[in-house]
Amino acid sequence: MSRQIRIDAWSSDPPRTLTTVIENKAYPSTVAFQAPVKDLFVPKINSAVSIGQRVISLVMPFAVQYRFSSRLQYNELPLTQITALYMSVTTEWLINGAVLDDDILSVAITDIVESPIVVSRIDDVSSDWLVTTFFELQVETIFDSEPVPDLQPGDVEIPLPDSMTVQVGIWRSKSDTLGNPQQSFLDS
Repeated sequence: MSRQIRIDAWSSDPPRTLTTVIENKAYPSTVAFQAPVKDLFVPKINSAVSIGQRVISLVMPFAVQYRFSSRLQYNELPLTQITALYMSVTTEWLINGAVLDDDILSVAITDIVESPIVVSRIDDVSSDWLVTTFFELQVETIFDSEPVPDLQPGDVEIPLPDSMTVQVGIWRSKSDTLGNPQQSFLDS
């Protein structure tokens, strides 16, 4: 994300100042936030299983927030430029995201129900504008578990049984009403 968007800080708080000066030019201050992954699942069709690899699909949510002066009118906010930046980042992800790493098999973006660009006011004395851009980048990748030594000791292994039996029963009702265990019997 930070290769394509200028990010002043990674934080869940809004930008603290209105501008960031870089080479004598003032830019609107930004913060970015990466939420935990979501929509994690194992794809049903998994060609990599045949070569002993595990494939997962997940969504990586990001938000980038800009701060603008409350003295600006809504129509003076650079929403067209922010939309163009959003389009550039998502298009670049769709075109080149799969080449970022050999483990990435495919990439996509998800449909965000609301607009990916949301305008609001900061809830303080300044009432400055906040423009938040939401990205939901989907990736299908080869999964290798990673150690987390700060959370648990290394090499924690949960013993798995050699085999497992699951019994499934189909119950039939003796009467026309369902849900009465006294009027049902195990069919198979």
